[in-house]
Amino acid sequence: MRSFSRTVMVGTLLLVSGLLVTSCGAQKLPTQDGLMDLSSWNFSSHPQVALNGTWEMWWSKLITPSEIGVAGPGQSVSMPRFWNSLPQPYPALGSATFRLRLKLPNSVGHWLLRVPNIHCAYTLYINGQKVLQMGNPSLDPRLYRDALRPRVVPFTVRASPVEILINVVNESDMYGGFRRPFVIGPQQTLLARYDINHSLAMAVSGALLSLGLLQLFVFFLQPYKWSHLWLSLFSFCITWRGLSTGDRLMAEIFPQVPFVVWSKLEYLAVFLGVIFVSFYLQSLYRSLWPKRIVLPFLGYTVLFAGLNIFLPLETFAYLFPFYEIPLLGVVVIFFVVPLRGARRRHRGSWIVMSGILILAIGAVNDLLYLGNLVSTGYILDKTLLVFMLFQSFLLSRQLADDYHIIESQVKEQLAVSKLKDEFLARVSHELRTPLYGMLGIADTLEKEDKGSLTPGQKYHISLLNQVSQRLLEMVTKILDFSDLKGRKVSVNLTAVPLKAAIDFLMPYFHQNDAVPVINAVRNDFPPVAGDLVLIQQLIYQLVENAIKHTEAGTVRLEATVLSSRAAIHITDTGKGIPKTKQALLFESFHQGEDAETRTKAGLGLGLAHCREIVQQMNGSISLTSEEKKGTTVTFTLPWATPEHPSSNPPEKTESHKNQYIPVGSWARSFASSRTLVDPPARSDEGGAQKTLLLVDDEPVNIILLRNFLKPTGFCLLEARNGFEALELMKKQSIDLMILDIMMPGMSGYEVCHRVREFHSSLALPIILLTAKSSIDDIQRGLECGANDYMTKPVAREEILERVKQHLGTTEKVNAPEV
Repeated sequence: MRSFSRTVMVGTLLLVSGLLVTSCGAQKLPTQDGLMDLSSWNFSSHPQVALNGTWEMWWSKLITPSEIGVAGPGQSVSMPRFWNSLPQPYPALGSATFRLRLKLPNSVGHWLLRVPNIHCAYTLYINGQKVLQMGNPSLDPRLYRDALRPRVVPFTVRASPVEILINVVNESDMYGGFRRPFVIGPQQTLLARYDINHSLAMAVSGALLSLGLLQLFVFFLQPYKWSHLWLSLFSFCITWRGLSTGDRLMAEIFPQVPFVVWSKLEYLAVFLGVIFVSFYLQSLYRSLWPKRIVLPFLGYTVLFAGLNIFLPLETFAYLFPFYEIPLLGVVVIFFVVPLRGARRRHRGSWIVMSGILILAIGAVNDLLYLGNLVSTGYILDKTLLVFMLFQSFLLSRQLADDYHIIESQVKEQLAVSKLKDEFLARVSHELRTPLYGMLGIADTLEKEDKGSLTPGQKYHISLLNQVSQRLLEMVTKILDFSDLKGRKVSVNLTAVPLKAAIDFLMPYFHQNDAVPVINAVRNDFPPVAGDLVLIQQLIYQLVENAIKHTEAGTVRLEATVLSSRAAIHITDTGKGIPKTKQALLFESFHQGEDAETRTKAGLGLGLAHCREIVQQMNGSISLTSEEKKGTTVTFTLPWATPEHPSSNPPEKTESHKNQYIPVGSWARSFASSRTLVDPPARSDEGGAQKTLLLVDDEPVNIILLRNFLKPTGFCLLEARNGFEALELMKKQSIDLMILDIMMPGMSGYEVCHRVREFHSSLALPIILLTAKSSIDDIQRGLECGANDYMTKPVAREEILERVKQHLGTTEKVNAPEV
């Protein structure tokens, strides 16, 4: 790429050299007494001639063709040039008459005269006939109206010589007369050439506009890539300038707009273009950008933009050269910055330098052309297009690099995700063997007991059975999800009657009188194509999930007919899910509640698992929810066809229960475990006994803490959540609190913060007990006012030692002085 850019730079330098060598200035044709002889000019090989030579001029006179005989001799002036730049200059504001006679060959009868931009109103006569008027060249200021547009005038020669007479009036610009030459040639040849030039100008403007829109669209898609925005705005500015200069296409489209407005807009395009290209280069070279130099100049640019808007045009035109001088210095900086970047191996610097160099070549050429020093014509708009192409290529390459980086990162993430799934599946599979052993031993001890176990021992064995059952259910979910994601589950598509399939599951849903489950699917609803086992597993998980998150109301199952598939809706009247979290619920290990305050335990695999099941059966799943109103989960399945065999749910036996739904339900286990917890322990001893408050929403954790601490003689109070704990503290005097972090409704952090509003850390020690163990979690707990932090699982000796240590410290601090 560097060799390509250097080749472009060498090519542009050769181009400049060629322009300087071949363009030796505009040729001055010999004239005598205001007569230019073109009778021997070869119009076949050189079809157009610039009328550079000596013209006759009458200052401050508007002479008509009929008055030319009595006007007296005019002044001989070398044209083209503005009359205020003649060797003996005249004031810019004024009027003059110019005349040139031409001797043309008799072989051509139809001619075309190209009239340049004449400042600022004029009337053109050819052979005594008025052929063109631009604006209103009146000496009366009230009638004067300017207009600045080039024109082509066809005419026919019947006699030689041809007289060209022009009346010019300027009352609105700092330049008077015309700086570019008139051009004459055969009508048919020049018309074809001008049509080509016109089409080329339109094509260049269209290309610049397209490149600008492309960069703008990229910025809208990636708003952090400011370089695309600045380049697009710069492209719009130079497009506008190209349309409002040269052939002045915009003035042709809107001829009623005054010349002053077009001139001010042209200046404004220059100022905005300088600002936007500065921002563009700064976005590419932030570390190399000389802000101390460029920022004051940009302020200077804004000042001139304001002067352009508010000052009269003729006044501002005199001030504009004071802007051009520092602009040249800043252009040098624009070139030096990417040069420094290239030396520091900044990727793409050679491309930027090449574009700026080509742009500078176009600007220099146009300045030389305006001064009649070269005859190459205007090329700035073409070089601007080349500059934009170079910069667009640079930014496109950056986008391609970003895409390759993202593509490699996605591949790495897919590989890591696959490794994670395999790890989870393998670990879960290995956990099932000891879990089955634990369940079997606990079940054997419970069922084969002949009276040797005490009630307390039976209770703990039952509790062990329930906890193991919950862990087995989680392991099974991980394995099922891994199998579905790895496409290891065989899908047997049959015609499944939805009404019967849901009726089969109704007895197995968690029974809650406050949240009844309603099967509103019609008996005659057409069968769907799917796997009966997977459909029942899907519906079971969705309904159980809805029950868990609904405190009161209903869970309703409905089915509707779509054009090509069936839609099954599970609607609950729960608390709903925030919109910010809805999109993440179908991702693995995401839940709708915060981890610290969620009301139900779980892995966060529910909806992700359901999505995999639905996709295996060529369906889709979606969710709509509104906070405090409820949630609706909708999944679709294709209709069954005659090719699908029929499938009906089996009889409701215990074996089928284990086949079609997950083993056990944590909601049921949780409810039953709460009924097994003994009432809070109360002490009958004196006031010297210490009172400990245990706060945890898991009954198993409460029981373990009670078993650890009760034999030591402490008075133990228990609370299921933060609200219950705060209410207890209003009624009881507490010496120490053991507080879990992740609890429903109110997290342990918030409970700790509220307790510290009334009790200092010395008066009431708080020990946080949780499965979280990161440095951030520990720091957050201590900032909320906790005295200590312990991670689960904890040993009996450790927690006893911590409790005694904090109680001893409190006694020493609060002991009366002797």
